[in-house]
Amino acid sequence: MNAHLNEQQFGELILGTGNGEVVRHIETCDVCRAEAESVSTAISECRELARESAERDEIFWDRQRLAVRQRLARHRFVPHVRWVAMAAMVLVVSAAFLLTRSQPVQRVNNDASDEVLLQQVQSDLGRDYPAALAPAVLIDEERNSALSDSAKRSSNH
Repeated sequence: MNAHLNEQQFGELILGTGNGEVVRHIETCDVCRAEAESVSTAISECRELARESAERDEIFWDRQRLAVRQRLARHRFVPHVRWVAMAAMVLVVSAAFLLTRSQPVQRVNNDASDEVLLQQVQSDLGRDYPAALAPAVLIDEERNSALSDSAKRSSNH
């Protein structure tokens, strides 16, 4: 093996699953051996730090339990509020649905109202402009009238 070990080969070596060629390379290559020892030392230190953290005294764990209980007590009412709000929304939506479905549309078959509607349609068809533009037409007629009066006065003088 001419090149140095790659990360996968180092991982296999650390886990103890490396093949004989990797082991022989570590025995002969100072660079790879130093790297392997450095990684092994780092893993050992990390393992020791985790063990020390896990072996804390009972006072530390009592404080942790107290902190967790206090946080739970602060947020305990929130789920109840969510359920109440959700139930209220379901009731509102259900009531709206039932109210809109329970009132049938009343159709009035009244000849008089039909006659009024036909007269409105007839008068709309007889106009040269839509009913919505009626105010604008009035303004335009007034303006034209004022302009013609003004033109008559200026021609008389």
